Amino acid sequence: MSYRVGIPVDELIATRLPATIELVLVSAVLSLIVGIPMGYTQG
Repeated sequence: MSYRVGIPVDELIATRLPATIELVLVSAVLSLIVGIPMGYTQG
């Protein structure tokens, strides 16, 4: 139980997890899109 919000912590995590996963996937894809060509051009 969250003291600040008053709802179970697992519910808080479950509501925010999809946005977190989306952020991780988008940032990983963008880093690959930028990083692979940069590594290739640097030799």
